[in-house]
Amino acid sequence: MIQSESNNGAQKLIDRILDDARAEAEVIAKQSQAEAQAIRERAKRDEAEIFNEAAARIERMRKEVLERHRTNAELDSRKYMLAKKRDIIEKAYTSALEQLHKISGKKREEFLQKLTINEADGGERIIPSKNDAEVFAHILPQINKALEAAGKTKLELGSEATSLSGGFLLIGEGYEKDCSFDALLRDVRNKTESEVALILFE
Repeated sequence: MIQSESNNGAQKLIDRILDDARAEAEVIAKQSQAEAQAIRERAKRDEAEIFNEAAARIERMRKEVLERHRTNAELDSRKYMLAKKRDIIEKAYTSALEQLHKISGKKREEFLQKLTINEADGGERIIPSKNDAEVFAHILPQINKALEAAGKTKLELGSEATSLSGGFLLIGEGYEKDCSFDALLRDVRNKTESEVALILFE
């Protein structure tokens, strides 16, 4: 009888231990499921955040690339237009120089005579270009007459300058004036290029 009660008591203890173990196992299982679910949800959120961040980064990169290309295109366009403007201005002055060289006959004599009278201080030596040596031999008397009337010393005619394509040099005591056509055009260009650009591209 005592043995039977002892066995019953042991069985009850075992059953209680098993019940407690099952209950604890269920709690652990539920906690594990909850944690697993939380991990899955957190992973989904992280995945969404990573995706959104990546998408935003890609969009920023796309915009930066487009902006860089747009800026480069604008710079290239401005450089091209500036080069074209410079080319047009260069051609305009080159054409003016060509027209100056084409002056001939009486007009050339009058032009060189007025230029010499305006630039001479008196007493200089004229070094004409090869193309204008004969012209100066013809107009020098009129030039000196005008200078004398203005109270200036006569000029003398020197040997021609083969390096000049048109115009002349005035050689004085310690100075030289470049009155070649190239020098005249450079001077005109320095004074008028900005105005010419405004007129051409306004």
